[in-house]
Amino acid sequence: MPHRPRRALALPRISLFCLLLPASVALAHPHVWIQYAARVSTNGTSIVAIEERWRFTEGFPVQLVGVDQLPANGLLDAALTKRFHDQAFASLAHSAYFTHLFVDGNPQAFGEPTAFKVSVEGGKITYSFRLALATPIDMRGKKIELGIWDPSYYVDYEPEPEPAISFAPGSPPNCSIRSFVDKTHPIFNGFVLPSASEIAC
Repeated sequence: MPHRPRRALALPRISLFCLLLPASVALAHPHVWIQYAARVSTNGTSIVAIEERWRFTEGFPVQLVGVDQLPANGLLDAALTKRFHDQAFASLAHSAYFTHLFVDGNPQAFGEPTAFKVSVEGGKITYSFRLALATPIDMRGKKIELGIWDPSYYVDYEPEPEPAISFAPGSPPNCSIRSFVDKTHPIFNGFVLPSASEIAC
C-alpha cells in the first residue's frame, strides 16, 4: 500500500541525505504507519484532554502481543485489550504517546491515558484513548499547537482526512482549529516536517 510522505524540506536533498547517512540512521525510515484523528476536550475555554484515535494502516507488529488471530471487525475483549495495552502501548509513556501540545512554545505534560480500547476495522488495528492534561490550559490569549508525531520517524503519523483535529462536543463556539505544516519542530534530523494544528479561542 503506497503511503503519502509528509511534507519535507526538499525531496532531492532527502535523497542525497539518505545516501550519506550511516546505515543505522538511514534505517530509521518508517516501519509502522498510523492514520490519526483527535478531539480536543474542553471545560469552558480550558483544554482538559485530548481524545485520540490511531488506525494502524500497515506495519503493526501483532507478534508483539502474541496474538495469532484477530476478528475481522469489532472491539477486542478485556483480556486482549489488556495484552495490547501492556505489551504494545504502555511503553509509549516515556514519549508522551507521541502527543505534542505546546502553549506559547512550552510543551505541556499529560497524565496517564484512560479509556484505552482496541478494535479491528476492516482488518486494521485501531487504538482509542483519552489523554488528560496534567494541568488544564485556558486557551484565551495563548498560542497553542497540537501535533502527533514520532521524532525518530520510525512511526509515520498521518492525519485522517480533514478535519483530523476537531473539538469535542460542548466546546465554545468561538474557538477554532487550523491545520498547518510545522516548520518549528522538524523530525528525522530536520528533513521531515510534521503536520500540526493551531488552536485559538
